[in-house]
Amino acid sequence: MDGPGSKAHTFYGERVFVPMSTGEFTGVPPMAFGLCADCQHARPIESAKGSRFLLCQLSGSDPRFPKYPRLPVLRCSGYSPKPAPTRRS
Repeated sequence: MDGPGSKAHTFYGERVFVPMSTGEFTGVPPMAFGLCADCQHARPIESAKGSRFLLCQLSGSDPRFPKYPRLPVLRCSGYSPKPAPTRRS
Protein backbone atom coordinates (compact mmCIF):
# COMPACT_ATOMS: atom_id res chain seq x y z
CA MET A 1 0.00 0.00 0.00
CA ASP A 2 3.07 2.22 -0.27
CA GLY A 3 2.62 4.99 -2.81
CA PRO A 4 0.42 7.92 -3.75
CA GLY A 5 -2.52 8.45 -1.48
CA SER A 6 -0.82 6.97 1.59
CA LYS A 7 1.54 8.23 4.29
CA ALA A 8 4.17 6.19 6.11
CA HIS A 9 4.20 6.32 9.91
CA THR A 10 6.05 4.47 12.63
CA PHE A 11 3.83 2.72 15.16
CA TYR A 12 5.34 0.67 17.97
CA GLY A 13 8.58 0.48 16.00
CA GLU A 14 6.86 -0.82 12.86
CA ARG A 15 6.59 1.16 9.63
CA VAL A 16 2.93 1.31 8.62
CA PHE A 17 1.04 3.01 5.84
CA VAL A 18 -2.13 4.98 6.38
CA PRO A 19 -4.35 5.32 3.32
CA MET A 20 -5.50 8.92 3.41
CA SER A 21 -8.84 8.05 1.81
CA THR A 22 -9.92 5.86 4.75
CA GLY A 23 -7.73 7.14 7.58
CA GLU A 24 -7.25 3.57 8.80
CA PHE A 25 -3.96 2.10 9.96
CA THR A 26 -2.73 -0.76 7.75
CA GLY A 27 0.15 -3.10 8.37
CA VAL A 28 -0.30 -2.93 12.15
CA PRO A 29 -1.37 -6.09 13.94
CA PRO A 30 -4.79 -5.52 15.57
CA MET A 31 -3.33 -6.56 18.93
CA ALA A 32 -1.29 -3.32 18.89
CA PHE A 33 -4.55 -1.41 19.40
CA GLY A 34 -6.24 -3.93 21.67
CA LEU A 35 -9.99 -3.43 21.86
CA CYS A 36 -9.74 -0.15 19.94
CA ALA A 37 -8.90 -2.11 16.76
CA ASP A 38 -12.55 -2.83 16.10
CA CYS A 39 -14.37 -0.48 18.48
CA GLN A 40 -16.98 1.75 16.88
CA HIS A 41 -15.96 4.62 19.20
CA ALA A 42 -12.29 4.73 18.07
CA ARG A 43 -11.44 7.26 15.35
CA PRO A 44 -7.97 7.86 13.80
CA ILE A 45 -6.71 11.44 14.18
CA GLU A 46 -3.70 13.08 12.53
CA SER A 47 -1.93 16.01 14.22
CA ALA A 48 -0.60 19.03 12.35
CA LYS A 49 2.88 17.44 12.53
CA GLY A 50 1.67 14.16 11.02
CA SER A 51 1.48 12.06 14.19
CA ARG A 52 -1.40 9.58 14.33
CA PHE A 53 -3.56 8.83 17.36
CA LEU A 54 -6.79 7.03 18.13
CA LEU A 55 -9.48 9.28 19.59
CA CYS A 56 -12.08 7.72 21.86
CA GLN A 57 -15.30 9.47 20.91
CA LEU A 58 -16.87 8.49 24.24
CA SER A 59 -14.50 10.97 25.91
CA GLY A 60 -16.64 13.83 24.59
CA SER A 61 -19.63 12.82 26.69
CA ASP A 62 -18.18 10.71 29.53
CA PRO A 63 -15.13 11.80 31.57
CA ARG A 64 -14.35 8.17 32.50
CA PHE A 65 -12.89 7.65 29.04
CA PRO A 66 -9.54 9.21 28.09
CA LYS A 67 -9.53 11.24 24.89
CA TYR A 68 -6.43 9.43 23.59
CA PRO A 69 -6.18 6.09 25.42
CA ARG A 70 -2.81 4.43 25.96
CA LEU A 71 -2.60 1.50 23.57
CA PRO A 72 -3.18 -1.38 23.62
CA VAL A 73 -6.48 -1.10 25.49
CA LEU A 74 -7.13 -4.49 27.10
CA ARG A 75 -10.28 -3.65 29.13
CA CYS A 76 -12.89 -0.98 28.49
CA SER A 77 -16.45 -0.64 29.75
CA GLY A 78 -17.36 1.41 26.66
CA TYR A 79 -16.12 -1.13 24.14
CA SER A 80 -18.62 -1.76 21.37
CA PRO A 81 -17.49 -3.69 18.28
CA LYS A 82 -18.06 -2.18 14.86
CA PRO A 83 -21.04 -3.72 13.09
CA ALA A 84 -20.09 -6.47 10.66
CA PRO A 85 -20.19 -5.31 7.05
CA THR A 86 -23.29 -6.47 5.22
CA ARG A 87 -22.81 -8.70 2.22
CA ARG A 88 -24.53 -7.72 -0.97
CA SER A 89 -25.76 -10.48 -3.21
